[in-house]
Amino acid sequence: METWLDDEIFELEAKKERFGGSPIFHTHLANMYEFKSDIVKSLHHREKAIELSQNLVFKHNKASTLKLFGQTNEFKQTLIECNIVNDEVSSLGLALSEMEARNLEGAREYASICLSSDCLNSGARMLMGAISLIERDPQEAIRHYKVAQDLQPLSAPVLVNMAFAYCQLCLLYTSD
Repeated sequence: METWLDDEIFELEAKKERFGGSPIFHTHLANMYEFKSDIVKSLHHREKAIELSQNLVFKHNKASTLKLFGQTNEFKQTLIECNIVNDEVSSLGLALSEMEARNLEGAREYASICLSSDCLNSGARMLMGAISLIERDPQEAIRHYKVAQDLQPLSAPVLVNMAFAYCQLCLLYTSD
């Protein structure tokens, strides 16, 4: 497989003069280098794609690469630069990162920013529900899960989490 990948990269690099003005071209090259675990070259092409197009997708791609290679601070900084107030992908990414770090307040803050931009963001609703469960507030969790269920009525994760929240609620009332 390494040979195939090297051949693909060689062919792409040879076409750089012709297609080098395309952010998609650089994204494809970045993906190839990422697959080879070459973070320096991957990030170089991610930066080139951002330089060619200010579309947030290319900044999100860069953040994903940084996260993949464990560069958490750079990952967060890249997403913060995306104007998280108007970019629910970035604010939700930061919320999930804070949740992974077990920083519930940070996760809640970024998930709330996401919901202020898009109150029907199912991912943010699920995250807020999870935070509520951790804090032993099943009623608040159920409220968030119901919104997520309205958006995704057949989603197994939504239904399982809601069932767990109802079980937690029953335990609270039966333990009194």
